[in-house]
Amino acid sequence: MPAGSSSPAREGRAFPLTEIPPMTTRPTARRLRLLALPALVLVTLAGARAADDPAPPRFEPATTRTLREFGATGRPDADDTAALARAFAVSDQSCLDGEGQSYRVDGMLRIEKSVCLRNATLVQIAEPFDTSRAITQTCPAIEDAAAVVDCGDPAVPQAELAALGRSLSIRTLLVRPAAPDRQIRINFVNVTVDRGRHPDIGSRSDSAGIWLQQAERIDLDRVEITGYGRGYGLMIVDSRNVTITDIHLHDMIWAPYRGDAPLTRERAKQFGWNSIPVREFRYANGTTIKESKFYGVRVQEGVTCGFVTRSTKVVVTNARVSRCGAFFDTGFLPWQADGFDIGSSSENVTFNRPRIDQVWEGIDVVAGGTGIRNLAINDAVISDVFAFGIKLGYSLSDVRVERPTVTRAAYDGIIVYGPVRNAVIRDAVLSEMGYFDLDRAPMQPWEGTSVGGIRLSKGTSGQSPEIVFPDGVTIERARVANRVRPGAYFYGFINSGAANARLIDATATGYRTAVSTGFK
Repeated sequence: MPAGSSSPAREGRAFPLTEIPPMTTRPTARRLRLLALPALVLVTLAGARAADDPAPPRFEPATTRTLREFGATGRPDADDTAALARAFAVSDQSCLDGEGQSYRVDGMLRIEKSVCLRNATLVQIAEPFDTSRAITQTCPAIEDAAAVVDCGDPAVPQAELAALGRSLSIRTLLVRPAAPDRQIRINFVNVTVDRGRHPDIGSRSDSAGIWLQQAERIDLDRVEITGYGRGYGLMIVDSRNVTITDIHLHDMIWAPYRGDAPLTRERAKQFGWNSIPVREFRYANGTTIKESKFYGVRVQEGVTCGFVTRSTKVVVTNARVSRCGAFFDTGFLPWQADGFDIGSSSENVTFNRPRIDQVWEGIDVVAGGTGIRNLAINDAVISDVFAFGIKLGYSLSDVRVERPTVTRAAYDGIIVYGPVRNAVIRDAVLSEMGYFDLDRAPMQPWEGTSVGGIRLSKGTSGQSPEIVFPDGVTIERARVANRVRPGAYFYGFINSGAANARLIDATATGYRTAVSTGFK
């Protein structure tokens, strides 16, 4: 495993409690009967309903209004936040057309109704909160990804918490109904969101360029998200019937907050690429967190370019993801910033022809909760990743990865991790494992470790510390080859304990030790 990491899997995302809508209505008799059923039965019933329900029609109002009609100017010296808010207040009545103009936004725009938006660019202009007075001490090394360490920094004054909160929770476009039991429809065509020019703004779990939640149908066509700051490019949660076509997520870069130690190659050498301590803010909760201030945590992904979680019937076609990373003393590194992630309690998710490069991990499946069922990744092309090209992890079943091409993955091309059941990887072409190119120069961050082409590895379910193994994995017609740097990887195929694993018609060249290990 990479130095300084107990496992290759990322811990589950911690969503703010405000994102989980409470039950505000009294349960009916039918709901009481359902509540008495075992959790597994409830999940099965919910999945069956979602699969059988026909998708509602695309949201396309009969009338169109321009953003100019609401007072938006699109001038580079103007703040159009208020005008856009007026337009989005009636977003369910007409399709809104930005006429190809760019509109400057200070902070968060919230939409609580169905929305159709076309031909608009939104540019975030919010300034980050100056955290230098709140981060004054040095943090020790932190090995546990769940640990929150008091590094001795001062508490943030009560009078400054609101301004700090606005800077840490910055979603340029948040589309979510106000009522927890309501569903909306979303239709974006030719829309761009620029997250801004400040890599030290936002937070990794509560900020986004576009955040979409509680939608019964989502259609995204030619959407582009870029810009600096922590958090997500695109976040989709608690939704179904999602169709994403020709999305472009790129150049999303984060940095430590002001006052925190800068990211340097020397610190990475000191702590390990997975163990550098960074600051994150925590509000006092009266129990484990005594004061509202910044605490030290082990670094995790500061940016995730695209993330889908707790959603079903999702099809992503022709996604293009590039240059997600962090600013180091030597410039950009594709470090701790994933390309596209699939999160917990999702099913029937398909990726067709994604193109991903210069990221931490290309496609990362982090299936906590009730896990993920029925995932298909077809014709993925992934290159120059700091760690894994494709990671299939935690509670995951019925997986098909067809015809993936992974070039220059510094750790493994594909890893299957923890309790993954019934997975097929077919016709994989993996080349130049063990390093990646950074500005056309090779970099080997994990030298000395057992790098491979495809790895089956022990892990956890994402909720329990119990170690479990993949079961029922078939690797068929896979090819691993290093021609530029022979010997940069150890094995073509590694099985460290998976049950019922089959390796069929697989070859490797340019390895250091053997074609495979752990297979019968």
